[in-house]
Amino acid sequence: MIQVNEAHLIFRPELELIISADIKVLAENVIGNAQPSFYQDEQLVNYTKKVFKIVNMLLAKEGTGGPFRDMILCAILFQDIALNSLPEDMKYLHPITAATVVRQFGDGLNSQMVDALVQMIEGHEGPKSPSKSLEPKMGQPGFIVGLANQLVRFDFIEVAL
Repeated sequence: MIQVNEAHLIFRPELELIISADIKVLAENVIGNAQPSFYQDEQLVNYTKKVFKIVNMLLAKEGTGGPFRDMILCAILFQDIALNSLPEDMKYLHPITAATVVRQFGDGLNSQMVDALVQMIEGHEGPKSPSKSLEPKMGQPGFIVGLANQLVRFDFIEVAL
């Protein structure tokens, strides 16, 4: 049984949208073990929720469901969990650090699913990824994650929560 903490309460609406049991357990474990510097940063939480909202709406519009959808949504929830735990000059590496954290909790999923999730997390910065090799390619699930992150960063786009 998973012990509910502040992070679970903050991300309850998003966690409730994850349907696949094994992926939901992963999501609850990763979020529940996230550093307070992630879930107590109101600006970062709002940013994460906005990206989540955009991707969830796009996936719903396209009729994408099941574990594939749940994995994409998890990538968004996890993408910035390590951002505030790194020194300022190392923050650009947060996608790699977040992916490492997710791997620690991914033993309940098959390795291909964990690899796909890690790939989406590592590439969520799109063209601002720590390495060109991590940038998601068009047609990959991570592309929508990177695109949604770019949209939320635009000053001229307002996403209401």
